[in-house]
Amino acid sequence: MSVGLPITKESLDANAGQIAYSLEKVFRQAAELKAYTDRYTSADLATLYGYSEQEATVLKSALGEAAAVQVTYEANKQFLTQLSGLGDVA
Repeated sequence: MSVGLPITKESLDANAGQIAYSLEKVFRQAAELKAYTDRYTSADLATLYGYSEQEATVLKSALGEAAAVQVTYEANKQFLTQLSGLGDVA
């Protein structure tokens, strides 16, 4: 008998499904935050939320990068959608 968590088909499936679901959730949250911050300039974010303009610029740039990664993800997520249980398996 081994010690620790057993690795089975079911545990692998559950882990893969959770990763796929988490990616969907993270990209959705990043898109929502980007949409919110897109309404403001870096100077606005500095004034309203206490960022330095450099920090606000980095935030906006990072969210822009996340959006670019999301485009690639969305174009190539056929199998990840199936793993999450949210897409067709056919």
